[in-house]
Amino acid sequence: MGPIKLDLGLLVLYLHQQEEEAVPMEGEVVMEWEEGVGWLGNEAPKSLEQLLDVFYKSSARNCLLLLNVPPNSSGLIDESDFQTLEWFSSAIDSIFSINLAVNPLSMTASSVRSSLFGPKQILDKCMETFWAPM
Repeated sequence: MGPIKLDLGLLVLYLHQQEEEAVPMEGEVVMEWEEGVGWLGNEAPKSLEQLLDVFYKSSARNCLLLLNVPPNSSGLIDESDFQTLEWFSSAIDSIFSINLAVNPLSMTASSVRSSLFGPKQILDKCMETFWAPM
């Protein structure tokens, strides 16, 4: 499967073309910060809402997000682009600061191998425990 074009100028590479013996790479999303080439582009950079939408469609779905931010005519990241990136980082930190999957959470399972493998082991943060069905 080759690249798939999505909205917002996203290029999603779910599968890379590789040799038959190669292990498939993870999916990745490549996003252009603005249309055009670097500071020659006349389009506005992506808004915070657009960046969050891209995040939810990539990293939140276990894909890598490659965010290409072009330099300005001085070869530096533009101050407004830098500010937007800081807002984006703060928004992600704020949105995911609380693990909603942990509290309050009651879990049941229709099938459990034994009390050592119950549903509570899913979220106990121990890499050696797990839930297992009968």
